[in-house]
Amino acid sequence: MAGADVGGRRRHDAAYPRLCRVDMRRGDGGMIDVEIVRSRRNRLGILDELGGAAGEAMLGFAEELADEARVRVMEQRHPTRALPSALADSIVVETTESGAAVRATAPYAPYVEFGTRRMAARPFLAPAAEYMRGVAGSAIADALRRLLRGGAL
Repeated sequence: MAGADVGGRRRHDAAYPRLCRVDMRRGDGGMIDVEIVRSRRNRLGILDELGGAAGEAMLGFAEELADEARVRVMEQRHPTRALPSALADSIVVETTESGAAVRATAPYAPYVEFGTRRMAARPFLAPAAEYMRGVAGSAIADALRRLLRGGAL
């Protein structure tokens, strides 16, 4: 029951305001961006209470997302391919004004992620972002519970 849907959102998400969102888009210069940004919906001033801890948590979440994407790239590789993977090595985390961004900077990353007319897509960032979205919701809910009870993060 902990994962029941409430109005299209998971139950633990419905109980708390949305603190961050994960946006995926084709970036500039052939990069793929997954940006984790603080939500503008901060009705309760919760992000102000969390202060720097929220930024650190978002950066940690971005690092985990990048690690998950790297694992997915390596799982999709043909077993006879030599290591290391230039695509996996091109996945980086950068801090932004509003949070953090995970970027695949290899020039061919969008072709692998989205495919071409002649090559099937082999997505690695989108599935990693979807997987981490569920993990982040639970982690944020737990951190808020600790904060609201007067405990430390």
